[in-house]
Amino acid sequence: MSKSHVPFLLALACGRGVQLEIMKADVIEKLRFRLAQAGAANVDAYVEKLYANYNNPAILDDLLFEARAALVFLKNGFSVELRESPDLRLSLGGFQFYAEVKHFREKEQDRLDDANMQTAGNLLVQIGDTVPLEGSSPWDQIVAVAERKAKQFREDAPNILVIESGSDAVDAIDVPTATNIIEKRVVSGHCLGLVKLNGILHTNTRSINLSRRRNAEFFEIRTGTMPLGPAVLEALHCIQWG
Repeated sequence: MSKSHVPFLLALACGRGVQLEIMKADVIEKLRFRLAQAGAANVDAYVEKLYANYNNPAILDDLLFEARAALVFLKNGFSVELRESPDLRLSLGGFQFYAEVKHFREKEQDRLDDANMQTAGNLLVQIGDTVPLEGSSPWDQIVAVAERKAKQFREDAPNILVIESGSDAVDAIDVPTATNIIEKRVVSGHCLGLVKLNGILHTNTRSINLSRRRNAEFFEIRTGTMPLGPAVLEALHCIQWG
């Protein structure tokens, strides 16, 4: 068991382990302050959830990305409440909607792509093909996430999916294909829960694509039964991440 997994009291006897525990607690408390200062609602309940998953690094990491998303929305003029499900309640100009946050971690494919590009010289190499290692394409993985989260979307308000990708394989270029698949599934009557989804907001946290002017992109899904308001759509299309 790694020291990052050792409970706090046991870590007191582990030298460097206690430093790791103190660092985690410091990160959480600094995050509490930043969220409260930015005007987020329900911060204390969210922080309790962080401490409840203190010794589960994977879940804790995903929860921290919810806070990152909340801070970005606050910075861009939205009101934000941190929740259990969906993850965020958002409002802009009195219009209310909800967001589920998904964090894609760095993939083995990213490391293979990096190695291939370093040895390719001036040759072009294919990158981002997750099928050989994982059995599914990046856009199919995005659709699968949307389907899993369908039960968490609200029926009485619009919903969006926020993707914070730590993998270059799950890129914004894959999202239009995913949204097309989602729209076709809704029209054909498959996975009816997807009628509650109005769009996908994508950002890549692993690298910066210099070919794009913006670090986040919103892709509307037009089969949602509760449409987003025009002002909200405009704000989502203009959102700046980080």
